[in-house]
Amino acid sequence: MKRAFLFLLAVGFAVTVSAQELVDKVQLSFEGVNSINVKGAFCRTEFATSGSSEVLLDGEIRGLKKDSAVKIRYSQTGTRLNIWVEYPSLRNEQLKGYLILTVPESAEVTVSNISGSVSVEGPLYGKAIVETVSGSIIVSNLKAPAELKSTSGTIKAKSVQGDVKANSVGGEINIEEVMGFGKLSTVSGSINASGIYKGTEAQTISGAIGLREVVGGGKVNSVSGNISINAGKGDFHVGSTSGTVSLTSHEGILDIETISGSIVGSSVKLTGTSSFKSKSGNIDMDLTNRQEELSFDLESTSGGITYYGNKGKKRIFSDNGNIKINGNTLSGEISFK
Repeated sequence: MKRAFLFLLAVGFAVTVSAQELVDKVQLSFEGVNSINVKGAFCRTEFATSGSSEVLLDGEIRGLKKDSAVKIRYSQTGTRLNIWVEYPSLRNEQLKGYLILTVPESAEVTVSNISGSVSVEGPLYGKAIVETVSGSIIVSNLKAPAELKSTSGTIKAKSVQGDVKANSVGGEINIEEVMGFGKLSTVSGSINASGIYKGTEAQTISGAIGLREVVGGGKVNSVSGNISINAGKGDFHVGSTSGTVSLTSHEGILDIETISGSIVGSSVKLTGTSSFKSKSGNIDMDLTNRQEELSFDLESTSGGITYYGNKGKKRIFSDNGNIKINGNTLSGEISFK
């Protein structure tokens, strides 16, 4: 009985797949376009650039016979080209397709996709705005700013000359080689960024945040995820409710606060007055500064305090250098060395 059921299931699946047929197909070219606006559905959307002034569109949608009303539409008004997928309110999951565009390097690109992925590969000198509901976003080699937004898809951006603004509800954000400012936020996905040269603002509710080689400082906040900042330079304000904050080979002014997470640092050079606060986590910082550069105001209600070989309890003051360090925890240990 089980084999018979599996056989019927396989046959049914094969019939469904074989019943899928071409619903619509376009292969077109357009002249005099410098702005492209795409509203896709059921389709992966891909952009590539060329040295030509033409815009080339290759699109296809496949589905069932009843999907004949689904069409790829387009219109050009002046230098603006609009492309969209027209479909009835009731649709099935069998609809699949693609929109592949080759555009001039100077073009501006705006894409809104419901259920398909979007990729944009430059060099592209115009601004790129990309939004998806459930599809991933991949952009690379952009010479202008990019705005990227996805509800549940992963966002990846690499080699962007301008600022990057990326927002995802449930997907990860991965950013590399951004010459501008990075503004990154997720609700439950993680954030990983490296090589951002004009600072960053990163925020997530339950995901981890990892920053590497970020220059220019910024603000970083996570409610329950860990935060790591490695090989960076600049002034950072960092907050975490229950995650650990760790820094490695960083240089700058730091303002770090956690509720129950620890604060840990290795090979950190402070360049100005810095603050480290945790209600129940430990504070353990390995600094490259000389002791005579630093002044300390350290307080722990129930934990021990150590700085550069000196030990104490409750509260310790040291007024030596111009760089002041404030450290405070209720039940954790404090160590600076």
